[in-house]
Amino acid sequence: MRIDKIIVTPELAKNFLKQSVNNRNISKTSISRYASDMRRHKWQTNGESIKFNINGGLDDGHHRLLGCVEADTPFETYVVYDLPSEARATLDTGKNRRGWDAIQIMLPEFKASAKWIDNAVSLLWRYSEQILASRTSDARNTFRAYPSPQHRVSLISKIPELAECTNAALSIVGKDYYKTVRPGVAIAVLFLGTLANCRARAEFFLQKAIAGDNLPPYSPVLAYRQFILNLGNRGIVASSDLCFSASIQAINAIQEDRQMKHLKPVKIPIFGGAEPSVVYDKFELALKEEEENLFAAAT
Repeated sequence: MRIDKIIVTPELAKNFLKQSVNNRNISKTSISRYASDMRRHKWQTNGESIKFNINGGLDDGHHRLLGCVEADTPFETYVVYDLPSEARATLDTGKNRRGWDAIQIMLPEFKASAKWIDNAVSLLWRYSEQILASRTSDARNTFRAYPSPQHRVSLISKIPELAECTNAALSIVGKDYYKTVRPGVAIAVLFLGTLANCRARAEFFLQKAIAGDNLPPYSPVLAYRQFILNLGNRGIVASSDLCFSASIQAINAIQEDRQMKHLKPVKIPIFGGAEPSVVYDKFELALKEEEENLFAAAT
């Protein structure tokens, strides 16, 4: 067995892919995510390798190679040659790392809240791309629906409001799981409220949505609670997207001093004063700054 560390160009990636035999199904989502990281110079050489068996067949690395071709950008990697043929059955059988695993590793100060801030960043990412799911059953099998682990870490590092909103949200929601407001949704709501200069209204909504006391008829908070709790009574677990979308609609009604009898989710909710384009620009600025720092460190 031989191991080399090389730069894989798009042309070399195409040649490697010609040696693929009986590969598993390809995930277009993974390819697009890898390609995005490569274009942004966010791809990290972490010890994972492209693997060839003793017969010269490509056993592992198809998605990385296809990502390189799609990005038209070279990347650095290890290549292992002459693996025993029987080793192929053991590849990719370990536990996949979740988004918040990267946050716990790279940002240990968020270890206790990694799951929630990860959920919030993903929600805000989809909001900025205007692809929040409007129904519990909606699928989000597109690359744009999920930031890569590197992007999540960069956004949390570069946008201090995310950390501040995390601390504030957990002080309101607590560390327990509530039936009406998830911690990740609370963080995302406070973030939008901060951008829109209506933080107090966002906090008011969260407090009332959790407590549920002294809510007058046709209150937007009451409509929100009834919507979420009715789903639960029917055995339906409301997704984070659905809770976030419903929260935005209720807060907008509070802002406009508008009564709400029933809440019906809309496909693309817009938080007044913190439109998707505002979040998109803020995220893009943070990622561009991180990209420039990485490029400067590499030159």
